[in-house]
Amino acid sequence: MEKEKLPKGIISIAWILVLGALPPMLDTTIVNIAVNNLAKVFSVTFAVTQWVVTGYVLALGIAVPFSGWLMRRFDGKKVYMSAMGLFLIGSLLCGLAWDVHSLIAFRVLQGFASGIIIPTLTALIAQVAGNKNIGRIMSIVGIPIVFGPIVGPIIGGLILQHLQWQWLFFVNLPIGVIAIFIMHWKLPKFDAMDKSAKLDWFGILSLALLSGMFILGVTEIRAQSTQATGILPFVIGTISLVGYLLYALKRKDQVFDTVESV
Repeated sequence: MEKEKLPKGIISIAWILVLGALPPMLDTTIVNIAVNNLAKVFSVTFAVTQWVVTGYVLALGIAVPFSGWLMRRFDGKKVYMSAMGLFLIGSLLCGLAWDVHSLIAFRVLQGFASGIIIPTLTALIAQVAGNKNIGRIMSIVGIPIVFGPIVGPIIGGLILQHLQWQWLFFVNLPIGVIAIFIMHWKLPKFDAMDKSAKLDWFGILSLALLSGMFILGVTEIRAQSTQATGILPFVIGTISLVGYLLYALKRKDQVFDTVESV
C-alpha cells in the first residue's frame, strides 16, 4: 500500500522551526576555527580564548534542563521566539565585544539561548507531527540539523579569509531576523501543557550542574597539560548526580517532569 503523504502544513511548520535553529547550530562550531585568530586580536593566550568556545558549550549544557519547564509553563511559540531573540542579541553583542572578557560573557548568553532553542525545536516538531509522523518528519528535517555544525568551520574559515572576525557573529543576524518574522506570521500557537507547573529548582539545578561540570571537565582535560583541573569538575558532577538520584527517590512524582526537561 502506498504510504500516506505528510500534510504540507506539518512540513512547512517543521522547516520554519529548523530555519530558526540554524544560527545556533552553526554557532556551535563556527567559532572553533577562530580561537587562534581571536587570541591574536585580543593579545591574550590560547587558554583564555578557549573560553570563547568553552563558555558557549557550558552555558548550553546548563540551559537544556530549563527548556522542558518553559515548554510546560508557557506557549511554545513564545518560548522559541524569545530564545531566538536572546540568541540574536547575544550574537550582536559578541560582534561588538571590546575585549576577550566581554566576548566570553556574551558567548555565555548565546550558549544559554541555544540550550533552550535546540531542545524546544525537537519538542515542537514532535508536537506538530504526532506519534504517527514523527519518524518521517525527522528524516526530512534531520539533514540540515546534522549538516549545520558540519559546515560551521567551513563558513568560519571563509569569513576569516575575507571579512573581519566580527562577522563570525553578525552572520547570524539576517538569518535569525528573517526566521523570527516568518515564525511570527506562520507558526501556530503551542499551548502550554501545564500552566501551573512549578520549577523543580533542586532537580533542575542539579542536572544543570551535572551537565555543566562534565562538559567543563572534558574541556579542561583537553586544553590543559595536567588532568588535575579536569578531574575536579568530574568529581563535582558525580556528586551532583548522586545528590539528584537520592532526591529523585524521595520525589518520584517529579522525577519524570525534571528528566523530561533534559
